[in-house]
Amino acid sequence: MSVPLYIGIDAGGTKTAICASTSEEAIEFSLDGPGTNIRRDGLSVSLSTLIDLIHALPQPSEPTSTYLCAGIAGAGNKEIQAALKQKLAAHLEVPTSNIQVRTDASVAYYAAHKDRSGILVITGTGSIIWARTKTGHMVRAGGWGALLGDEGGGFQLGLSALRALSHEIDGGPSTLLSSILCDHYGLCTPSDILDFTYQRKSHISTLAPFVIEAAKQNDQIALQIIDTQISALAQSLKFLLLSHPHVSPNIVYMGGLTNDPFYVDALKQGLSDVYPDVQQFTKLNHPPVEAAFHLARRMNNQGEV
Repeated sequence: MSVPLYIGIDAGGTKTAICASTSEEAIEFSLDGPGTNIRRDGLSVSLSTLIDLIHALPQPSEPTSTYLCAGIAGAGNKEIQAALKQKLAAHLEVPTSNIQVRTDASVAYYAAHKDRSGILVITGTGSIIWARTKTGHMVRAGGWGALLGDEGGGFQLGLSALRALSHEIDGGPSTLLSSILCDHYGLCTPSDILDFTYQRKSHISTLAPFVIEAAKQNDQIALQIIDTQISALAQSLKFLLLSHPHVSPNIVYMGGLTNDPFYVDALKQGLSDVYPDVQQFTKLNHPPVEAAFHLARRMNNQGEV
């Protein structure tokens, strides 16, 4: 007789976390691997990344029936979810009802609020806001990517810093960012700035911590960048609440930028300006991969969710 094997996956653009267990109570195995985004990498590459990580898990000594929940960046399209679900089920030789595919943000929301109404704000390289209404509907604002949105995220902070450098060179206001980014990134001349901007686009988000550092030193341009970006992110929250007013006023935040207390204080103030009724503003304490594991376990207990 087979025993259930539960697998949870949280696949983001830079890292994929996976955990598994045959226990109903505790996670027995966990590891990290390369990130993947279905819209960026394509279905076949993302599938290969997930399968490689599943194979890297220690194999149980007895026959198992696998239940898997995967939260994957870029998997918001229902057709993509269905295709990946079918391929994973075929590879694992289990019914499709044993497989659940969600977006990584959806799994993160479950880690933050489970099935309760609330708001999740994610600010890493990009940004997105997820909420669950009191009637159980999942809604979102943002998540449009670097060209259309990602306000308050690392890419937009970094891009704004590069604009500030170009403005200073053109005769605009001076900023501490010039010396900081010249020292740390060699962005000292117009040629340096152009090469970095157009040849190293994937590195633009890495400038964000230096914007925050300059703001801590009261650089007015850096402070203005952070204020502008967070105000734009707060506007997205305002749009969401205008369309879906019946959301519990509890905000959980996560993402790489929220590791900095200065940024968190600015984020809290900016969101409170458009949503003064907020009752809780807390950081996500449980890794999304653990939420994926619990969702996989719930499939066995309650059926597909």
